[in-house]
Amino acid sequence: MKLHNYVASKKLLVLSLASLALIVPGMAYAQVYSCGLEVGFSPGRGGMDLVLKLIDATQPGQEIDVEAYEFTSRRMARALHAALDRGVTLKLAVDARENVDKPYSLAYQFVGRQGAEVRYEDRWPIFHEKVTLVRALNAVEEGSMNYTDAGDSRNRENANLLTCEAAARAYAADFDDVWPLGVPLQ
Repeated sequence: MKLHNYVASKKLLVLSLASLALIVPGMAYAQVYSCGLEVGFSPGRGGMDLVLKLIDATQPGQEIDVEAYEFTSRRMARALHAALDRGVTLKLAVDARENVDKPYSLAYQFVGRQGAEVRYEDRWPIFHEKVTLVRALNAVEEGSMNYTDAGDSRNRENANLLTCEAAARAYAADFDDVWPLGVPLQ
């Protein structure tokens, strides 16, 4: 019952924000979608499980696009390696300051890995994205959930799994704007 109430309140919040977008000047960029929504939290309340659920659902020939501020989650790295082993491709965009020349960043595990491309983003003060997108499934996971072991097991975080074509298209367009600006991680 609590989850149902939370989802209902989240839908009300989205509708409220959509109403604001109609009356507040400068908010014309806001878009409203009707999507399937699953929510999870951490620590230990399904946040990282939603990320892994999306990665594990991929099939050979599909692509996973990931934008990550920090990338130290061993659970997520294992799931991405398994996806690559089954023929999924990966584009991983990470924040430069949190990942480049940082021995703890797991982004380096994917450099040179068949089917994986890794780029770092350094055009902004911080690249604070936390997004996992699978276009073929019309699904995107987003939220405050840092892709770190701490984000999974210690921090207070949230993850939202949206399933709908319109939201996936919007996140794909954003990813496609950012990806060419990235510098290949070596």
